[in-house]
Order: sequence, then structure tokens, then C-alpha cells
Amino acid sequence: MTRRVMQIMFGQAFLHDHSRARLRDRLRSEVSSLDKSIVKSVDGVIHRKGVENELKNIACPTLIMVGDENIATLPEKSEYMYQHISNSKLIRIANAGHTSSLGNPEAVNKFIDQFLKDLI
Repeated sequence: MTRRVMQIMFGQAFLHDHSRARLRDRLRSEVSSLDKSIVKSVDGVIHRKGVENELKNIACPTLIMVGDENIATLPEKSEYMYQHISNSKLIRIANAGHTSSLGNPEAVNKFIDQFLKDLI
């Protein structure tokens, strides 16, 4: 299970980056120590009802970020959100999977910082 979760949550760039081996080992250990009852929660997330029909009601500035290596939530879904939320901005995070804040934290922080600065 741990290997599959790692493949889903993290992009290939992160999984094969030798300089991130210690972090990857720590995350692998955390994932492997999760109680098996988490499967029920994950199943709930995977099979929950979508909110696509409500996207048009979002009126505030919205930053949508997706890792370009994300296989848990494909970048196309983020594109759909971008097209249906007015006043939104879509950013693809290079070399990042589902957890782009770990895969490419510098880029994530840069884009969040710029988005917030643009609001002022």
C-alpha cells in the first residue's frame, strides 16, 4: 500500500530526486504507519459527490494550483475549475505531483506570494 500511495501523492521528479531521499524516507515511514482505517476516509474522498455545478458561484479571487505530474487529480480538472470560476488564476507547478507543496515548495510559495501581492 505504501508504494502505491507514494506513487499517487508525489510526482516522479520528487520520487527520483536523490537530494530529497531523506524527506522521501520520512514520508514513506509516515504513510506506512497510518492506521488501515484511513482507507474508509480515502474512499469517501474518492467517491464523494462533485461540486462542479457550484463553481460558477465562487466570486472571490481564486488561485488554482496543480502539479504537472499529478495523477490523483489530473491537471485537466484544474483547467475545468479555471474555466468555470470567474476571477481565477491557474498555475501548473512544474515537477510536482498531488502534494506540490512538497514536490516543488519554492514554486508553490512563489505563486502564492505573487497571488496575494496582486490582491493588494
